[in-house]
Amino acid sequence: MDARGISEFYRVLEETFSKRWTEQNLREIAQLVAPAGLLGKNEWILRADHSLTVSRWFLEGLVDLNKYIHSADNIGHLMQEMSLSLRELAPAVPADELQVAARQLAAYGWREVKARREAERTYIDKDLRQAVWFRDDPLQRCYLCGYRFSPDARDAFLRRKSGRLTPARLVDFTRPRGINHRHLRVELDHVIPVFEGGATDEDNLRLACGWCNLVKSSLWSLYDAKSWSAGVINHPSLGRITVPQPFWVMRIVATRARCEAPDGCPARLETDELFVAPLSKKGALTPTNLMVVCRKHDPWAGHRLVSPSLLSRR
Repeated sequence: MDARGISEFYRVLEETFSKRWTEQNLREIAQLVAPAGLLGKNEWILRADHSLTVSRWFLEGLVDLNKYIHSADNIGHLMQEMSLSLRELAPAVPADELQVAARQLAAYGWREVKARREAERTYIDKDLRQAVWFRDDPLQRCYLCGYRFSPDARDAFLRRKSGRLTPARLVDFTRPRGINHRHLRVELDHVIPVFEGGATDEDNLRLACGWCNLVKSSLWSLYDAKSWSAGVINHPSLGRITVPQPFWVMRIVATRARCEAPDGCPARLETDELFVAPLSKKGALTPTNLMVVCRKHDPWAGHRLVSPSLLSRR
């Protein structure tokens, strides 16, 4: 950890924070580079998600992709519009270099257009549901968090019975699956998204719990979620404690996909449900202070489950 670098980083922030709505001070903050240790052990995902976020902002700032969703235009039309936008943005850049950039941007953006188009016509029939379910027999788990589905969720997924699932009496305060009946359902998610050429078939579909699928559905990266915690609760044994944003939890667990206990624990998403816990128990559950653990290595094993009413009152 670069202690001196962190000290200087926060010194500049302290001097400029109260004036963060002025251009001059924001330009000073923009010169800061996060010193070693500031982003913690999850630096890799924080930097990767930052790249995903700004890439999307830049691309859609050149061309609004939404107008292509319900039109008959193809990727050629998008590339032509990209070329015009880039020429306006950088008139002094050689035309051949702009054309290469336009081609790459159009290819990247067209995947999103295809995804939104396909999402409106994708249909998964009963036979395909059964094929995916029994392929994983007898270890049907959510591929994003490792949750083991209940018999009732199985029967509802396979259309053996109808009706809503019963909400849970106790829920994990960091991942409150079960407050809503949908959270407990078995749902299907594409491993390779449709817009990347992924097929709606047995090989490309995975089982996901409703909670993970719902949290994942509209967000790309950690920066799409709110930067503050989801709230504060008065935990019966831990006292006042912050509740992390749902996407932080889902994203870290799904991408790390293993228990991070120092003893080299073999627990993986394929075999166990995984949870988030704090690296530093004195700190809040932020993306820089999250580690992934299995039930055996969970430091909050006796405190994790709370009444849903506790979360609804926060």
